[in-house]
Amino acid sequence: MNDTQNMRNQLHDCFIDITGAKPSEDQILVIAEEVPTDIKGLAFQWGWLDTEVREKIYLWLESKYSNLK
Repeated sequence: MNDTQNMRNQLHDCFIDITGAKPSEDQILVIAEEVPTDIKGLAFQWGWLDTEVREKIYLWLESKYSNLK
């Protein structure tokens, strides 16, 4: 898998964990554009599948979407 697909998979899985719903393709595209620079930098350094990267994605998404549960 490439980095783009790994990022999409992380966003998809975290979104489901937080909201209980599967994100649409449009939602994934919007979320991918909004990922903070510090998370992107960490992912560049360690890869999108890194545990710390996933944790930061999860916490960031939770702050934005936890009200959708």
